[in-house]
This record gives sequence, structure tokens and C-alpha cells, in this order.
Amino acid sequence: MKQVLPWLLAFSGSVNAALPVTTRPLSEVLIEPVHSTPATVVARNAPALAAQISARVTAIPVRVGDRVATGDLVAQLDCRLPESLLAAAQAGLRDLEAQRRFAASQLERARDLKKSRSISDETLDQRQRDLSSLQAQLAAQQQAVVQAELQVEHCTVRAPFAAVVTARLADVGALADPGTPLVRLVQLDANEVSAELRAAEAADLVGAATTWFEYLGERHAVRLRRLLEVVDTRKRTREVRLEFTGMGAPAGAAGRLVWQQAARLVPAELPVRRNGTLGLFYMNDGRAYFHPLPGALEGRAAPTTLPPDTLLIIDGRQRVNAGDTVAPAPHPVAPAAD
Repeated sequence: MKQVLPWLLAFSGSVNAALPVTTRPLSEVLIEPVHSTPATVVARNAPALAAQISARVTAIPVRVGDRVATGDLVAQLDCRLPESLLAAAQAGLRDLEAQRRFAASQLERARDLKKSRSISDETLDQRQRDLSSLQAQLAAQQQAVVQAELQVEHCTVRAPFAAVVTARLADVGALADPGTPLVRLVQLDANEVSAELRAAEAADLVGAATTWFEYLGERHAVRLRRLLEVVDTRKRTREVRLEFTGMGAPAGAAGRLVWQQAARLVPAELPVRRNGTLGLFYMNDGRAYFHPLPGALEGRAAPTTLPPDTLLIIDGRQRVNAGDTVAPAPHPVAPAAD
């Protein structure tokens, strides 16, 4: 009995020496930082389709808000003059083709007569020049027909892509000159999200795990397409462009660009300073251990490489030092006095 008593006293002293602390698994306190900034959906193309010839507007079969597919008619111009010019050019082409055929037969006949010395070299050369001249005129007339066909083609103004009509810029009966706006369209597909980011935000976005555009309470997944290399000299920001990966928001929509960092961080209030270094205290086998957080700053969340199941010391972390004996407290531990 006398031999057992010193051992019991030593055991009792070691238990009383353990500092009471509360712990939580690291996985329960980690945060996934989410950032956001104002953003706008911009259309890749929003052209004002204009007339390419001088003609009177005869029809604008679309109204504001209408959707049009690629190739749909959006404006019609009076085409009587261009069609007349095309018909004249085609008639001139047929005449020149007939003359060329006649000149070619005349040259062939002259070559046969030259073999029998029935005509002079000068006459043969003249036939050759006549054919060459007509071939040149024929080539020029062919281009005149192409130009006239283009003029006729320009009588109809068609949608270059799937779009929505946002404005009618001319009236039926008005005289349009080349460059006169007729209809404004906004492309429906290939919209992008545009936002202005500061340097730190841009760095976070590039390494983000998840990114989306939030509009009217709905999330639209996006991915980074380009971070512009030009810095706005007044705002000190860079523009970022992102493209939708699924159903996009409409052009002109004003919402927020939201992104979640890939790294999980320890809340700013948990790190403590020891010997000038910020770090975390955790418990293992009844002892406290200090894990430094290189680069951590006061008042800011910090990344850590500790395993998620690490038991962080929460209450009591200000009192303990590395190597102290610690034990779970039966009740919450009061914070240390300043």
C-alpha cells in the first residue's frame, strides 16, 4: 500500500496539470471564400444594319422585340433600278459573247487562208487583235454583271445571325442612301460577361474553383475567356471577359460575377502568435502542438496544409504553448484575460 501511494499522487498531479481546452476538427471550421463584383452581359455583336445602295425603303417586316434567324429578311429596298441595270449588263454580255464567237471563227478562217497565201500577215494580225479586244471587253462586261448582281442582292437586307430586333431605324417609304441605318439587332448567342477587377480580385478569379453570373436570383455558370492585359489608368482595374457554359443571361443584364476560391481557409480569428509567428494550436495524444502559417496576416483568413481531421484547439488556445499537456474541458473554457 505504501508503494502504491506515491504513484497515485504522481498520477493525480499529472491529471491536474493538464490545461482544459475545447477542440474542433479542422474540417468543421474551414471556410471557402466567395467573392463577387458587379458585372454586365454584353452581346458579341449588336450592329445597326444599313443600306448599301440608294433606294426607297419598301418594307421592314420586323418589329422591335422580334427574334430573327440567320438569313431572315429584315428590310426590303426598291429593286427596280438595280434589276434593270442587271438585265442591261446581261444583255451586253450576251452581245459580246456573240461577237467573240464571230471573231474567233474569222481568225480561224484567216489562218486557213494564210496557209494558201490568200491573205496578208497584216490581215491575220488584225483578226487576232479583234479577238483579243473582244475577250477583254467580255471580261469587263462579266465584272459589270457581277456588280449589278451585287446591287440586286443589296436590295434585301438579311439578318447575319440569330438575333433580336431592338430598333427600327428607318420608315417605309423613306429614301435610303448607302450607310443609312435600317434595323438594329443584338445577337442572341455568344454573349459574354464583362466585369472590372482590381489586381487582387483578378488573381483570385484566375485560380477560382467555381465561377458564375448571378442575375435575378439565378446562377449561370461561366468560365474565364480572357483577362485583358490593359489596365484602366483611371480606375486601376482590368476588364475580364467570361463565356457562359450553359444557358446564358440576356444581353444587357446587370448582375454580379461570383467566384469561389479553390483553397480552403482558416477563419481569421483562429490563428495565434507565438515567437512572432502566426499559427494554429492543435491537440494530439494529450499534447498541444503549434503549426505555423507562413505568410498569414493578422485579421485575415489563411490557408493551411493540416489534414482535415486535425483537432484544432479553439477555447484555451491563447493560454497554451507547444508541448503543454492538454485535455478536453467538460465545459466551455473562459477566454484568457487581457
